[in-house]
Amino acid sequence: MGPAVTERERMDVSLADRGFTGHTRDAIWASATSILSRGPLATDAGASTGLALGYVQSGKTTAITALIAAAADAGYRIVVAMLGSTNLLLDQNQERLATALGLDTREDYRWVSMPNVAGVAKAKELKNWLARDRTLLLPVLKHPGRIEALAKALAAAGAAELPVLIVDDEADQASLLKSCALGDPTPSRLA
Repeated sequence: MGPAVTERERMDVSLADRGFTGHTRDAIWASATSILSRGPLATDAGASTGLALGYVQSGKTTAITALIAAAADAGYRIVVAMLGSTNLLLDQNQERLATALGLDTREDYRWVSMPNVAGVAKAKELKNWLARDRTLLLPVLKHPGRIEALAKALAAAGAAELPVLIVDDEADQASLLKSCALGDPTPSRLA
């Protein structure tokens, strides 16, 4: 096979090198395609926001990485990745994601990873990278203050009209659904 061109092709080679069978890789890509078919760039008029869940130790991080790769190919310019409820977990998962996407070894400069974005200076940097047609990977600590700071920076960068993929690798930890189960759907219960 010649050099990979798409994010999917790059990642599929990596998955094959890691011992994933063709059948397993096909299932991973089918899942990613199904999820994206319900997002803001879907061709269906009924596209909407959705939620996909996975079990603990079920290969979620691999599936999330494949979803991110497929989203980049589909035209998503921003990926917000809630990768941990502690800094240690965020750092570990961010490193795994960067390695799986090849961000540290690639020379095509398609991706820019900016963890825990906050403030005016970072908003300007986001705007600059978007103007340079980069795909932004924005790992963020799953904490209300960090999420709010990122939302403000994205708004200040003029990203409100861009499709955004949001992945939450820690959906079982301090999520909105947990808050709703406790009878309080307000974001203040996310801490």
